[in-house]
Amino acid sequence: MTDPYFFETVDTLYHAALHLVPLGLRDSSELLAAGFGFTGGLGASVALQQFSRRVVDRFVPGFDRFPAPAIEFILMAAVVALPLSQAAGDPEGFRQLITEHPTYTAGMAFATAGGLVAGISDLAVRVDRDRRYLP
Repeated sequence: MTDPYFFETVDTLYHAALHLVPLGLRDSSELLAAGFGFTGGLGASVALQQFSRRVVDRFVPGFDRFPAPAIEFILMAAVVALPLSQAAGDPEGFRQLITEHPTYTAGMAFATAGGLVAGISDLAVRVDRDRRYLP
């Protein structure tokens, strides 16, 4: 089996962050990968949202009001659809990925969850903000 998507990058980041964890906690690799993944997914998503609001919106006025939420929604759907389509297209390979790389799988699953939490909360805030200004 070939290495999963972004395996080398994720592995490098995981081992770099692992040095920050006390020795006693390093044995629970799946739990650490899940925590690192959730934090990384949430942090990267929030950083991109802030970049859209503070930088891109200056160069493309109104970008944060219309295209950004649509792009965010499409990307969230794609992030959910990618592993599902991989599981549907190659169930045995997907099962093999989960059994051969449990730490990687936990980290990527929770990175997806962190990104989705940031995206859903951002879209919910946008909807609430827009409702307040409707006549």
